[in-house]
This record gives sequence, C-alpha cells and structure tokens, in this order.
Amino acid sequence: MAVWTWMMCAALLLSGISPAYLDEMDSPQTRVNQIRYEIPQSLRDEVLLIAHYEEFPEDPEASPARKRLISDHNARARHANAILQKILDKHYPYPYKLVDLTEVNILARQGGQFYLDLAMLPKKTDQPRPETMAPTYERYVSSLQMYSNNFDEFQFYFYIRNLRNDNAYFPKVAKGYDDAEKGMKDFLKRVAKSL
Repeated sequence: MAVWTWMMCAALLLSGISPAYLDEMDSPQTRVNQIRYEIPQSLRDEVLLIAHYEEFPEDPEASPARKRLISDHNARARHANAILQKILDKHYPYPYKLVDLTEVNILARQGGQFYLDLAMLPKKTDQPRPETMAPTYERYVSSLQMYSNNFDEFQFYFYIRNLRNDNAYFPKVAKGYDDAEKGMKDFLKRVAKSL
C-alpha cells in the first residue's frame, strides 16, 4: 500500500536512523523453534498482540518543514491505523490489542502469549524455514518498516508467534502476499476460520 511505503520513508527521516544502525538490524536474532500448520485453539481466548502504526510526538522546536513532515506522517499513521482497525473489526472476532512494536517484549514478560508476526521471504516459498523468521519486534525499529516492502521478489508471510516458546503457526499452509494490507486481511480471515 502506498501510504505504508511513504510512512516507512518518513519514519526513517524523522527518526534519524543511520545506515550503520540498519546494518546492525541484520545481525542474528531469536528464531522460530518450530513451524506448525495449525492455529492453537487457545487463541480464541488469548489476546493477539498486533503492531499498529506509531505517531511521532510534536516538536515545538522543529523547523516548519520538519513540523509539516511530522504532521503529514501522523495523519498517514492515523489513516493506516483506521484501515487496520477496519480489517480487525471485520475479519478477526477474537481478543486482540494494538501495540507499539517496542511494547511486544514487555507484554510478553507480563504474560502475553501470541503476536501477529511476519517474515519477508522470497516469492513462492512453500515452507518457510525457522532460521528465516526473526521476530519483527527484534528486527525492526518501527511497524512502519515492518509493513513496507520495496522488493518485488519478496512477499509478506504472516504467522502467529507464540511468545513463550517461539513457535510459529500458519493456518494449514504458508501463503505469501505482495501487499501487507491485503495479506493481513486474508491471513486473519484464514485464522478466524480455523478457530
């Protein structure tokens, strides 16, 4: 989705992330222990954590151009979150909580069990490998990065991550999507149908 790609670029500009820091993000992280092709039935009652789009705080000291960039970014984040909320309201009738990507580890320590995660994998990947599935909350600085895909040869593979044992769950088969919005919508429909 174009809004999400624009937000990724704006987030990097506003955050001041250096290329060296981005290189560090490619270092090894926690991987998936097992991949299962069934959705845990306990997800009917457990809260599914889902990363939403973060807004940047207003900066009264910023230049007019930076203030405009922050304002535009925040408007797009609110728009993208409204789309995310519509997807969830329509396709996922079970408990969930929209969170900042940076909150996932904290919520896991407080008992959160399931997280809607994704991996960027080559197109037509039939069976993802655990070593290719680092958690997004460790890999990305913001959900804006997470939901952006600037590479035609890769697709979004959504899955449910168990935060307690790092197992990954797909509903029957792993399926890749070119677009995060459409992918999330279809994935959540498939999850809800299997519960």
